Amino acid sequence: MFLINDKILINVNNFIYIVPLYNKSNIIGNTVELLKSKFNESNNNAKFLFVENGSTDDSYNKILSLTESDNRFEVIKSQKGLGAALREGMKYVYESLQTKDSILILTGADLPFGFSDLDNYLGDKTENKYDIYIGSKAHKLSQLKRTFSRKIMSKIFNFLIRLFFRVNIGDTQGTYVINLNNVNLLKLLPTSDNFFATAEICIKAIKSGYKVTEIPITYMELDHDKSTVRVFRDTLKIFSEMLYFKFK
Repeated sequence: MFLINDKILINVNNFIYIVPLYNKSNIIGNTVELLKSKFNESNNNAKFLFVENGSTDDSYNKILSLTESDNRFEVIKSQKGLGAALREGMKYVYESLQTKDSILILTGADLPFGFSDLDNYLGDKTENKYDIYIGSKAHKLSQLKRTFSRKIMSKIFNFLIRLFFRVNIGDTQGTYVINLNNVNLLKLLPTSDNFFATAEICIKAIKSGYKVTEIPITYMELDHDKSTVRVFRDTLKIFSEMLYFKFK
């Protein structure tokens, strides 16, 4: 069984989560519990793939311990970086999991939008018209609480994405909900090892002819000192990767 807004839906789809995991030992237990409570334990049509990518804390051992008794959870490793984790996770899903009638969700280890992205996807009347849905902070119906610096950096970054790549998407760095009946994951594999990877997935999807749209999310930013993202350092890295991807 699957719950959406406290209503039981039976056999809606197969759900596959890819969750990059880097230095999140302090919150990963909460994430696992949220996934288990959202998806009933008897629901075998859900898979949760955690991709540990170079953590310096005990994230890897902790996720193994938390999930060892539940065969819906799988854990693999990649080299360091969000993009590296997404790339390895997407390849693993393509090669090793049953993807027929499946929905793939790419999200963060802290479930930054909770399940608002998935709930809004399932409740969207255009569900069958698009191949990929982005949980977007730029959507007019999104409910946000972010620092001013992050708002500014996000606006600049997405402006440059539209300018350089002609991608008319307000927020390419949200979570992704992908219909695997329609989408070949190998066409979307990011080359970036870092945070530009999500934008790269969006750019490649549009260039491949897939229909992409945005859906609203609810987002409450973590305290800055608990986040593995460093706004200015990581933004500069993303900009340099963007330029490389544009002009390579």
